[in-house]
Amino acid sequence: MKNSAQKIKATTQKFIEILDIVDNVVLLASGNACSVIEVQATNFALLSSEEQNARVLSYAALLNSLSFPIQVFISKQKK
Repeated sequence: MKNSAQKIKATTQKFIEILDIVDNVVLLASGNACSVIEVQATNFALLSSEEQNARVLSYAALLNSLSFPIQVFISKQKK
């Protein structure tokens, strides 16, 4: 039977895929790298129809220009 005074060596770190973060680039255990960016919110309803169309088309152009997969996380907070 193990001594109850022994330290537990297993930690959550062995389950996390992140090895390191260097210059805003996240290095993953699989050998891949990713970047996390944060953007500011815009009240879309307050924009004119021309501004709304410009935002939608710009976002579509950004997504269509990517040659790699991305993950988009949207969080809504009441202020």
